[in-house]
Amino acid sequence: DVAIYAIEHNDRRRGSIASIPHVVRAESPDHDGAVEAMLDDVMAIMHHRSRDGDFKMYDHPAVLIVARDVERLSAHASATLGHILADGGRVGVNAVVAATRPETIDPLLKTCNHIVVGALNEAHQYAGLGVARVAAIERTVGRAQLMDGTQVQLAELDAPLDSVVNALVSMIEVER
Repeated sequence: DVAIYAIEHNDRRRGSIASIPHVVRAESPDHDGAVEAMLDDVMAIMHHRSRDGDFKMYDHPAVLIVARDVERLSAHASATLGHILADGGRVGVNAVVAATRPETIDPLLKTCNHIVVGALNEAHQYAGLGVARVAAIERTVGRAQLMDGTQVQLAELDAPLDSVVNALVSMIEVER
């Protein structure tokens, strides 16, 4: 099982996210204290799990935080998210976050295990993230690079994720 916590500033998009199964909360950085309270709740889950000497990940739902435009977070929310990114994975609390202005999230970058870098507007933005500017990324839609230099291809799905996964599994089974 999974418990999803979402941070989304767009009201309509947040409403759509909130209707997805397993979404526990969807909050906006524009609502005073809402994101901070949600992240504090996730931190409490994380601390409870880390103090439990008998903690087994399979006995608890995975916790996933999904956040867009993290540069819009308050200092408190950003610091809390940084702690979650740094320590949550050990107790099944993970996050997928996105930022459009990477120079504003340097403290969060230091806590992330995996960072995917897409095409950026300015060369100095790549240097600030510690990656080389790769021309192939800029010319290909959806192309990105992991911090270790590995290139990846991101795709916008034309069907629900479960349908796409099922189709890929079927293709793989046929190829065997």
